[in-house]
Amino acid sequence: MTNAAGRLLFNADELEPLAAAARFDVVSIALMLIAAVLAIGVIRKISEAQEEHRSAAAGMPFGSPGMPPVGMGPGAPGGHHPGY
Repeated sequence: MTNAAGRLLFNADELEPLAAAARFDVVSIALMLIAAVLAIGVIRKISEAQEEHRSAAAGMPFGSPGMPPVGMGPGAPGGHHPGY
């Protein structure tokens, strides 16, 4: 939207189209700010979920259910991925 607003601003040759382009630019900036706030919220939720997962995994002893045995992870010899 900012790109379109910039094009409208540069192509306006009279006062009324210039004012309309400026209003469009203000709306696009407001929408961009709203998107930034929403993105921050999504990032915080993802970070919280990762932190909870990390905290839960830190309390598990090695070899507990749900965790691969030591040395048996993907890419390790005898792991879950086939050789290349």
